[in-house]
Amino acid sequence: MSRFATRVSVASRLCVAVAAIAIAIGAPAPISAATRAKKPPAQPVKLCSFWPVIRAGENRSPPLVRSAPSLRANVIGRMTHERSPTSDEFRGVDIMVTAISGDWVRIDAVKGNPEYGIAAVPAGWIEVQGIYFVMQTSAGFSRPDAKSKRVLSTDDWVYRDAIVSIHDCAGDWLKLTVKRDSKRNDGKNPTLVTAWFRGFCGNAETTCDGVVGD
Repeated sequence: MSRFATRVSVASRLCVAVAAIAIAIGAPAPISAATRAKKPPAQPVKLCSFWPVIRAGENRSPPLVRSAPSLRANVIGRMTHERSPTSDEFRGVDIMVTAISGDWVRIDAVKGNPEYGIAAVPAGWIEVQGIYFVMQTSAGFSRPDAKSKRVLSTDDWVYRDAIVSIHDCAGDWLKLTVKRDSKRNDGKNPTLVTAWFRGFCGNAETTCDGVVGD
């Protein structure tokens, strides 16, 4: 065996020994450069156009706005609640969501309004859990199309406490997993249903999903 091959063999045995000792004493084994370079895959960004509300009350602070959909991203602002000029009441602030990515939504910039205590906020990302919305509809569809198969019908609108998760969006449609109304769950239907929904209105007194026949 050549002197070079002998050195390589000795070096290899030393690396194995170091790793074995590290495992034995509970220390992490050496991490290769390739392993350190790996990052979790980025969530795809889906474009949207809908108008939820930054919820007021329940002792919840308005969410932070970040430069990217990550808790490690820079904080570029914080949402504020709308304050009534004639009382101490606080209300939620309407926002425009333009995209979703995993558990994050991207919002348009919010204009400041000193009279109502609303601070200006730049466009950025906030966590889904920080927003409140109601789907003002009683119908869920297999595709983002009111002519597609209806896979869910409810006796009321789809409120936030019934929404388990957001999966996708397309324009003013959202793909949600929701808890089925207990009155309609006869044991034959699944408790959770995933479907496409549409229905955000400026007027909270009406349904606005564009579905004929409801």
